[in-house]
Amino acid sequence: AAEDARQLQMKKDAEALAARLEHLNVEFTTKVGGDGRMFGTISPKEIEEGMKTQWDIVIDKRKFLDKFPANALGYTRLKIELYNGSAGKVIGIVNVHITEAK
Repeated sequence: AAEDARQLQMKKDAEALAARLEHLNVEFTTKVGGDGRMFGTISPKEIEEGMKTQWDIVIDKRKFLDKFPANALGYTRLKIELYNGSAGKVIGIVNVHITEAK
């Protein structure tokens, strides 16, 4: 019973975090070539660090379901598995905003 209650609380916490993530943007700037393409990509590790420094949210990069990096200017929505246990599964979405460095 105690484990069920703990799992339910973890799921509720994950749902609250998912609701919070929905309204946040993790901001990045990057260099852009003459053709409008960005140099390099923003990796899940960089997104993890950005979430920690910009919003004080700690999520392990291994929880990202979308394994591809953010590699285009503008907004990219990436799925994160916030909870996966006996009480079900909670998927959150983080908005990554990439702009051109001036």
